[in-house]
Amino acid sequence: MNVQSILKSFLDKMILSSVNGKKVSLILYVVFVFAILIKVLWGYWERDLTFGDTSSYFKHAVLWHLNSQVNIVWSPLYTAYFGSWLSITENASIATFLHRMGLILVSTILVAWLGYLSLPRVLALLLVVWWVALPIHYDTLYEVHLFGALPILVMALVSLVAGDKWRNPFLLSVAIISTILVRNEYIIVICVLAALSGVKFVHKMRSISFSEMKLVGLRYGTTFALTGLLIVYFYSASYIQGALIAEESAPKHTLNMCQVYAYGYQQQHSDWSGSPWTDCLSLMQKKFGTTLPSLREMIASNPGEVVQHFLWNLSLTRAGLEVLLFNATSARDNPDYAPVYFVPVLPSALLGFTLLLCVGGTALIFGKSSKKYVAIREKLFRLGPLLLAVVIMEIAVILTQRPRPSYLLGAGVLYIWVVLVMLNAFMAQSRKLDSVWIMSSFVAVLLLVMPSYQALSLPSKNGALGDIYNELRPHASMLCELNGGLAVNEYGINVVSYLCSPYNLSTIAKIGKPDIGSLSKEEREEKLKAILLSLSFIDISVFSEEARSTPEKLADGLEMTGARALIVDPYMLTKYPGLLGCPELRNVLLERGWQQLAYSVRSNGGCIAAYAK
Repeated sequence: MNVQSILKSFLDKMILSSVNGKKVSLILYVVFVFAILIKVLWGYWERDLTFGDTSSYFKHAVLWHLNSQVNIVWSPLYTAYFGSWLSITENASIATFLHRMGLILVSTILVAWLGYLSLPRVLALLLVVWWVALPIHYDTLYEVHLFGALPILVMALVSLVAGDKWRNPFLLSVAIISTILVRNEYIIVICVLAALSGVKFVHKMRSISFSEMKLVGLRYGTTFALTGLLIVYFYSASYIQGALIAEESAPKHTLNMCQVYAYGYQQQHSDWSGSPWTDCLSLMQKKFGTTLPSLREMIASNPGEVVQHFLWNLSLTRAGLEVLLFNATSARDNPDYAPVYFVPVLPSALLGFTLLLCVGGTALIFGKSSKKYVAIREKLFRLGPLLLAVVIMEIAVILTQRPRPSYLLGAGVLYIWVVLVMLNAFMAQSRKLDSVWIMSSFVAVLLLVMPSYQALSLPSKNGALGDIYNELRPHASMLCELNGGLAVNEYGINVVSYLCSPYNLSTIAKIGKPDIGSLSKEEREEKLKAILLSLSFIDISVFSEEARSTPEKLADGLEMTGARALIVDPYMLTKYPGLLGCPELRNVLLERGWQQLAYSVRSNGGCIAAYAK
C-alpha cells in the first residue's frame, strides 16, 4: 500500500468514526485556512511602517488611545480600532503592524465563513486562497481601505445567515453604521436597500395583518435603536460636533475632488505638469473658476469637463478590475495611484473567462429546476439586494474617483464568490468537492506552490520609515517640541505624525476634563484642533539648490528657517550629493553648535541621524 492510499484511508476513517462528519470537515477547513494564511504571510514582519494616509489616521488613533476621542468625519470606527492597539503597545511601528494583521485575520475569517456556508469545500478554499494570496489584498497600500471592505463581508454573511424577517433590518443597520462611522459612500447601499425593502413591504402590505406590521416595526425599531446608540456614542466622543461637522466635511470632499480630477487630467493631457496632490488648486481654478469646488459645483460650472472626467475613469475600469482580481493588468493606463504590475494578455483573458462563466452559469441556473440549481438560486436571491447595492455604489465610486482596486475590495470578494457559484453550477460532480481527501490534496499542492511574502519583491519591504521611527523614538521629546521647527527630507509628515503625535497629543488627556474651568467646551475643541494641526515640519526639498549644495550652506538654510531639529534619512545624501556624506554633514553641524541625538550608518552608505539645537 502506497503513501497516498494510507493517507486516504486515515482521512476516511476520521470521517467515518466521527459522530458528525461535518464537524471534522469544519475543523480541517479551519486548519487549512490558517495553514494557507501562515504560508502566504510568512516573513510579513519585514514589512515597512505604512506611510501616507495611515500616518494621518495615526494622529486620531493616538487621540482615541489617550482620551477616547475621535473625529466623527474621519472614519471614527477605524481610528478607534487603530487606537485600541496602542493600548497593547505604544510603539507606532508595532501597533500599525498589529492593526494590519488584525484586519487581515478578520477579513480572512469572514471570507472563509462566506465560502464555507455557500460553496463546496474546495471552492470555498479557492475563495480563501484568492483573498489571502494576492498582495493587492493583504498588502494593500492603506489599512483603512481594508477596514472599509469589512462591512460588505459582514452584510454578505448576514444575507446568508439571517432569516427573512430580520435580514433587511440587520442589513440596513450595518449600512447605516458603515456610512456614518466608516465610509460615506455606503449611503448608496442604504438608499438601494431601503428602496428594495419599501417595495417589498408595499407589495405585501395588503396581505399582512396589523399585528404582523407591529412585529415588523419592532424588528426595525430594535436594530435601529442599537445602531443609534452606537452612533450617538461616537458622536459624543467626537471633538467635532454640530455645525463643525459640515465645516470639516466640506474641505475633505472638495480637496479629494481636486486631487482625483488633477490626477486623471494629467494622465490624459500633457499641458499641466503640477503635482495632483499639492498643485491641483490652480488647475481647478482654470477649469471650474474656483480652487476647491464641490462635485455639484464642478458639474454646474463645466459639465463637459466633468463628463470627460467620468468617461476617463470609466475607461480605466477594465484595468482596475484586473488588478483587483489578479494583481496585474494588461492595460497600459494605471487605474491606481501606486504602480501596478503589467502582464500581457493573461489578466484580460482571465477577466473575460470569468464574465463568460457568469453569463453561462446564470443561463444554466435559471434554466433548470433540479434541487441543485434551486439551492444555488436561493443563495443568489439572498445576496441579490446586497449585490445590486454594492454594484451601484462602486459605479458611483468609479465615476467620481477612479477604479482604484483598494476602493473595490469588498466588491471583488462578491464578484469572485459569484464566479465560484457559477463554476459550481457547471460541475455535475460538485459533491466530490466536499471530500476531505480532495480538499487535503488541494491544500497540499497550494502550500507547495504559493509564494510567501518573504519570497516576493514588494515595495512595502523596501522602505525605511520604520527604521527611522524606531531609531528616533527615544528622542521624540527633543525633536517634537510643540511649535518647534523640525526639518525633514523624505517621508516628511509621516515621520512627524508617527514620532510626534504621542508626544504632542499627550496634553489631550487633560483637555476636555471638567476641572479645566478656565476653558469652555468650544475653546477646548479649538485647542485640540490646533494641537492636531500643529504637527508641521520644515521640508528640506523646498530649499533652493544652492542651499543644499554643501553641508555649510544647508546649515545656513536651517538657521534661516528657524529649524531647531533635523532628521537625516537614508536617502537624503543620495538625493543631494553636494552634502557629501554623513560624517561630513555631522562634522559641520557639530561645529555649528548642533547636538547629535542619533547616528547610525546603513549598508547602502546612507545613515539615519538626528540633531537638535
